Amino acid sequence: MPSAFSGIEIASNALRAFEFALNITGHNLSNIETSGYSRQRVEFGQTPPLTYFALNPVTMGTGVGIASVNRIRNLFLDGKFWQASYEQSRMMQLLTTLEQIEMIFEEPGSNGIHSLMVGMFDAWNDLSQNPASEASRMNLRMQASLFVQKVRDIHRALQSQRQGLVQETLTSIEQINRIAKEISDLNAEIRTQIANDTKPNDLLDRRGKLLDELSTWVDVHTQELADGTITVYIGEYTLVGQGGEYPLPNDFDAASSSLIDGSDNIEIRGGKLGGLLNGIRAVEIYTTQLDTLVTELRDYVNALHTTGVNLNGTTGIAFFQGANGAVDFDLSDEIKTDVRNIAAGTSGAPGDGSLALAISRSRDTDLAGLGNRSVLEYHRDFVMQLAQETNTYRTSVTTQESALRQIKSQRQSISGVNMDEELAQMMRFQRSYQAAARVLTVFDQVTEELINVLH
Repeated sequence: MPSAFSGIEIASNALRAFEFALNITGHNLSNIETSGYSRQRVEFGQTPPLTYFALNPVTMGTGVGIASVNRIRNLFLDGKFWQASYEQSRMMQLLTTLEQIEMIFEEPGSNGIHSLMVGMFDAWNDLSQNPASEASRMNLRMQASLFVQKVRDIHRALQSQRQGLVQETLTSIEQINRIAKEISDLNAEIRTQIANDTKPNDLLDRRGKLLDELSTWVDVHTQELADGTITVYIGEYTLVGQGGEYPLPNDFDAASSSLIDGSDNIEIRGGKLGGLLNGIRAVEIYTTQLDTLVTELRDYVNALHTTGVNLNGTTGIAFFQGANGAVDFDLSDEIKTDVRNIAAGTSGAPGDGSLALAISRSRDTDLAGLGNRSVLEYHRDFVMQLAQETNTYRTSVTTQESALRQIKSQRQSISGVNMDEELAQMMRFQRSYQAAARVLTVFDQVTEELINVLH
């Protein structure tokens, strides 16, 4: 027969179970504003029954207990969120870089290369009409100087921007390695607690929040292992494994958007790090296009000008100097020293402006080194390319932000704490607690009466 105290034990188990459930509800409500927190749910279960022997064996339940406390999470949505996050971060970073490049070129505008180049060609045309004029030569030198200075300013700004992106890239790698170390440390704690038959829900939330942060820096995906730990991958590279974290190297190749680890390349396809590598490549591309424009213009104008005879009666003088694209582009020392060294014609005759006219018309001359385009067309095309690329990413960022908000909302609806739902749960557990307390009171009275009768 069951003990006289069995009812008291059943009621007290229920009280402890519902008190525990109230504590979990309170924990949820306390963390309603905590970033990365996943709501928890109590699972009740029957405690092991007892078998009594009377005329026949009889099995009687012993009440209720806590079977588990589950962390409510949707791993599929987590993966979608990380994917949307690292793609949005990459596009946002690249868009920022492209917008900065646009600001450097200042096109269209009166201070852009196009306007200054047109001003220089117009000055050559004016000289062709006034081939003996020193004033026209002074104006030409001034217009050419403005153009040269703008080219060098743009090149300097692009190099400065690239250096800033390189420093940001190194800082991003440091941040990724820091997060990887923290995830690895949490893996070890989680493994220990699960081995001790404990559910480390709060540690799992901390790890999940770190993965959310990591997804803003780099493209990431994970694999959960049986011991509760996770392996974190960047593409095919293992960032965090069972053996710990494996830090990313600092060497990189922006052209292939890869980090270089000895003979292996780690391709970076997303996150701010991916956007930085893409941005460095974009700066390099537009710097190369500027160098190409300058080199072809310099060589073409010099080839013409060296055939001319200037007011000093000399020939063979280059108008521009430099050999490394935009970085050392400048007017030649002879032109900077004396405007009379600017040639307007090839004969030396006072009214000969044929050379100046030919150089003026070079604005419309197709050059093989520019893809059979004129200097103005080539410049227009890569400025339009920059504008189109920037607008494309601006649209993509807006679209991706909307998708990210939607996935975040879906994830929050599952894992987030809903106050109304938690208050309803609290009322349910409170009433259950009160019912168990009432049962305990009844059994206490019955037991007391039984003891009095036996005495």
